[in-house]
Amino acid sequence: MKPITRYFLITLAVIFIGIVTKPSESKHRAKLTTEITRHNLGDYARELRSHRKETGDKLTKSEYIKEHYDISIDDYLVLSLGKMKDKATGKERVVSIAALGKVFMR
Repeated sequence: MKPITRYFLITLAVIFIGIVTKPSESKHRAKLTTEITRHNLGDYARELRSHRKETGDKLTKSEYIKEHYDISIDDYLVLSLGKMKDKATGKERVVSIAALGKVFMR
């Protein structure tokens, strides 16, 4: 077998494995929500207490994220990038990469 053919087949195999094992968008979004809330735990707890006093309800993680951040997931063939935009400052950054069955946080 020629070296070019061998490398082409290896490349196709890696691309196929990447496509098959890429986590779903819902898994990626759930991991992002959990990690962003964990990273901003003090702000979340403070808002949880004030929200409970005002309404008597429990503030969920997804509600907290929706209030303060815009999360978008850019889907590519073998991986997806999770982006977070802070609504207060307007800054956007890539915070995660999902590939090979895992979501890697930055």
